[in-house]
Amino acid sequence: MIDTIYRFLGRNATRFMALGLLIGIVIPPLAGVLRPILPMVVWVVLYLSMLRVNWADVVDWRRRPVIVLAGILFILVVSPLLMWGALVMAGVDLSGMSDGKGALSTGLVLMAASSPYTAVAAVAIILHLDAALALVLLVTTTILMPIVLPWLVVEGLGLDVALGSLSLMSRLGIVVGVAVTLAVVSRYLIGRERLARNSHRLDGLSVIMMVTFAIALMDGVTAAFLDQAMHVTVIVIAAFIANAGLQTIGALAFWRLGPKIALTIGYAAGNGNLAIILAVLPADVHADIPLYFALGQFPLFMFPLLLRPLFQRLLKAKA
Repeated sequence: MIDTIYRFLGRNATRFMALGLLIGIVIPPLAGVLRPILPMVVWVVLYLSMLRVNWADVVDWRRRPVIVLAGILFILVVSPLLMWGALVMAGVDLSGMSDGKGALSTGLVLMAASSPYTAVAAVAIILHLDAALALVLLVTTTILMPIVLPWLVVEGLGLDVALGSLSLMSRLGIVVGVAVTLAVVSRYLIGRERLARNSHRLDGLSVIMMVTFAIALMDGVTAAFLDQAMHVTVIVIAAFIANAGLQTIGALAFWRLGPKIALTIGYAAGNGNLAIILAVLPADVHADIPLYFALGQFPLFMFPLLLRPLFQRLLKAKA
């Protein structure tokens, strides 16, 4: 019975994740109750994702290191610079976070500088993209992000995230480093065959944790919408534009390598891991940054459904 439930959860992961957002909006008290455990939930989701990594698929991409390195560079360095440049050209003041616009802009750059969200490889399969490449980019950028993001965003671009670069680096390093290390050790102790036999249980547990994460993330969103409907609408629109823009630029930049690789890198670049950034930010960070990270989940959950027909057309056109 329990295995049937796990398999059902795994098959309907994206639906349940979207349902989690809806529950958090409709039942604000539940979101408030779960909010304190949000950092722990983020860590568990990351750990389970790394535990499911087939390291053989990652190693296979060593034969095409230039593509992998180019993808990593685009996701961790080029994307945030493009986002920063677009905001500067739009006349946005990025010197601080004294107002909502500055905080929202900082959130957009942080999203662009982050590694892809943990379900990127699974969604790549649904979209008929290169899941192995998505997995490689997920693993490598997640490991490198604690070093690159603080240096680039805090030191290089001078954005205010209420943390110094070394403090942000150490927080990210602890969250990512412990999760990856324990996942590697766990895979060795459990064994490949046992993990394969229980993969549906891991997937089901991941869905439960992601639903919990989605509900907790909605804490304060309902109240913010009721108090500042226009402001929340602007943030949602900005989240969709940023996601779609990075996906489009990423795909165009790598289009000569073929649509499958190009769309995979673009999708990974546009869907930054907002959760892991939120988990390490201090409590006194400007309220619009966590609000953006919450509302930024909407394009992350909705675009796979919206983009699937377009991706299928583009892939067939070059087949």
